[in-house]
Amino acid sequence: MPTSEPSTAEPSTANLTGADPKAPMRVALPNKGALSEEAAELMSEAGYRLGRSGKALRVYDRDESVEFLFLRPRDIAIYVGSGVIDLGITGRDLSSDSRAPVDEVLSLGFGKAEFRLAAPAGSGFALVDGARIATSYDGLLGAYLTKQRVEASIIHLDGAVELAPSLGVADAVADVVQSGRTMADAGLELIGEPLLASEAVLITQRGRKPDEAARVMVERLRGVVVAAEYLMVEYDLPAMVHVSTSCNACFHTTGAHYLNADTTAFMQLIQGDLFKDFPALKFIIPHGGGAVPYHWGRFRGLAQELKKPLLKDHLLNNIFFDTCVYHQPGIDLLTKVIPVDNILFASEMIGAVRGIDPETGFYYDDTKRYIEASRILSSDDKHQIYEGNVRRVFPRLDARLKAKGI
Repeated sequence: MPTSEPSTAEPSTANLTGADPKAPMRVALPNKGALSEEAAELMSEAGYRLGRSGKALRVYDRDESVEFLFLRPRDIAIYVGSGVIDLGITGRDLSSDSRAPVDEVLSLGFGKAEFRLAAPAGSGFALVDGARIATSYDGLLGAYLTKQRVEASIIHLDGAVELAPSLGVADAVADVVQSGRTMADAGLELIGEPLLASEAVLITQRGRKPDEAARVMVERLRGVVVAAEYLMVEYDLPAMVHVSTSCNACFHTTGAHYLNADTTAFMQLIQGDLFKDFPALKFIIPHGGGAVPYHWGRFRGLAQELKKPLLKDHLLNNIFFDTCVYHQPGIDLLTKVIPVDNILFASEMIGAVRGIDPETGFYYDDTKRYIEASRILSSDDKHQIYEGNVRRVFPRLDARLKAKGI
């Protein structure tokens, strides 16, 4: 039996009409969901006044002559594509799914996710004719199936699509995922490569030529997005290279995925020239650098073959390694191979291994014991690892400590 929406439901945006005559440009922002807050913050950082109260659908920035409309994220591309709204912020997934005639003007760098296929773990699902796939993104999935020349059944669901296989409604699902945890909790595993890489995007009607107000907004937003990339340099902040959990059962999260990522990041930095453009940028690679110290000769040789400078000049002014290594020989190798000036002390209260090492009687992740027991490090070396290097890598912390006489 059909039911009506309760009175507390959000106002519908289906009959949006009219405009403020003093607002020649109309811009749509998500009124809810993962993109809403960051889209509003982005506009504020670009110098526009939103000042939205409650569930208001319209806000006027009279100083900038802009009318902001807060719409359902799925509707934004449709309004923009129809030409009644000049610019809009929504997800690439929603924009593509709508099939509205829009162009992407700018990628905004937040709200990143992937549109993926998933099926019950161990089911051996294959994308073949006759497969039943549940999704909330009929347009996206339909376009992909057409491209793959697969005649599968698309089962539309408005949400909780991950339950469909267990209820016998579908053989697989197609949905937007970030970490993949929801799928895994439902007993599903991701299948194949992403069908689409999504993020928040600024869109306009296809082929529309921007007027002066639109050009100004685009350039302001571009400036904010680019500035965010320079933020670490501007504020003199280091970053840690660290991945999240593994969604692939073949790669144990802390035993393989973490260490693989540490090693991969180092190799990518060898191949690039990041620090030529950002000489003050600093990265910390955890877990002692993964396999980097053990294969230091290999990486030196690869840098040479790639016609890069010596590693000490190419990377070691900007890359640092921590001491989250769980045995004495590992710490000894790290401190023999990597210059002391590039090592920062770190331990883990909740580490990859939380038990006690039966060979020593101490916790595996009690890394300070390994530093103290080292026969390689002098007292000055240990001071550098414990404090000196930290102050150099975190200059703002150093300044605050000095201000307190420490």
